[in-house]
Amino acid sequence: MGLGARLGLILMLVAGGAAWARSAEDAGREREALRAMCKETLATLYRHRPEARAEVEKAPGYGCFQTLGVTLLLGGAVGRGVVYERATGRTVYLRLIQGIGGLDLGVRDHREVLVFRSTEALSEFLDSGWQFTGDVAAAARAGGAGVGPQREFALGSQVTVYPLTRTGLQLGVSAGVRKVWKDATLNP
Repeated sequence: MGLGARLGLILMLVAGGAAWARSAEDAGREREALRAMCKETLATLYRHRPEARAEVEKAPGYGCFQTLGVTLLLGGAVGRGVVYERATGRTVYLRLIQGIGGLDLGVRDHREVLVFRSTEALSEFLDSGWQFTGDVAAAARAGGAGVGPQREFALGSQVTVYPLTRTGLQLGVSAGVRKVWKDATLNP
């Protein structure tokens, strides 16, 4: 088994282990931490891309995700996030696992904002949870939050993704697949 495959297996085990039973108090703290992460991520996005605020405010839904990943040709990432649905006022807490491959080298703490331009795209995302991703990037951050030189991109025609590199290094071209699922212990 190669290094990338081992890393992917380790990341899947870590993601699975994160679903262990939590006390109600722990779950409440984690929900609050995810909401705070989203608020901070949106503030960073708006500082660097003020025009994104109008898009987020008029969208049927939006979400924020935080992932930690490693790639060396093959790799993966684990993460968590929160999605807000405007029409119902519903908040959905999610877990994420991603497999990555390509001419890519990186270790990074990554955040992103997803803006759903239709209720159908939002429902599909929450119901199926599968996404195919691609990235072309050269970013380096020693600390602090900020937007690297990455550009927003679309997942289909109904979802815009704003990637933000928080800390780390990434260089290369990659593609991957990720699975997002509802966190059973955080969603009432």
